[in-house]
Amino acid sequence: MLKVLVRDREGIKFNGSAQYISSVNSVGSFDILAGHSNFISLIRKKVAITEPGGKRTEFNLESGVIQVLKDKINVYIGT
Repeated sequence: MLKVLVRDREGIKFNGSAQYISSVNSVGSFDILAGHSNFISLIRKKVAITEPGGKRTEFNLESGVIQVLKDKINVYIGT
């Protein structure tokens, strides 16, 4: 299970658990699942969070940063 925090300049937009996360970077679409390697990436277009039970929450964005560190994911939405 992943712990996810999504925030922008105004504050926290999502704080909870997820089965997986999907987004887009300069290489293309990607997914993050439990046990994923640690990394940081610039993201664009969207970040979609699939919660336990299948509920999906999606944030549209122009730019942002995603950080993965030991199943904890921080997403910073620029615009």
